[in-house]
Amino acid sequence: MPFNRVDYFLSQDNIPSFCDPNTYELYRSVISQNNGSNTLMPLLDCVKAFFVESKIGNNWYSSTSNLTPNIINSQTQLIKVFILKQSSKYSNSIISTNNIPVGDGDVGTLYNFKPSGIDSHYEWKVIKMTIKPMNIGQNQ
Repeated sequence: MPFNRVDYFLSQDNIPSFCDPNTYELYRSVISQNNGSNTLMPLLDCVKAFFVESKIGNNWYSSTSNLTPNIINSQTQLIKVFILKQSSKYSNSIISTNNIPVGDGDVGTLYNFKPSGIDSHYEWKVIKMTIKPMNIGQNQ
């Protein structure tokens, strides 16, 4: 392994009791180049959905698996992260059944979440992050 690898993933292992049972914990996993060990770090509780979009060249990609490392490294311009997250504790009353779109004008709507059942007893919010990579995409 010539580099440290970092993965982000959702897991329902050990989610706190105050979370909607239909949510996940967002984890960061680092695989060491020295010995292959895997270090897990929980980042965010009560996550319903997690999306990453990359602008490479003039196109947005939800997956870069069909692109070469050279294209990714030389042409990545922006990375956008969208997280749909529970933002309240459980309420005995229904809080919202309104549709919550996840995405923006650049990448479009990635997911439409309409709280129903137990999900409607929580408040929800979308966290959006835009990252301009400093160590890749230098040809742009």
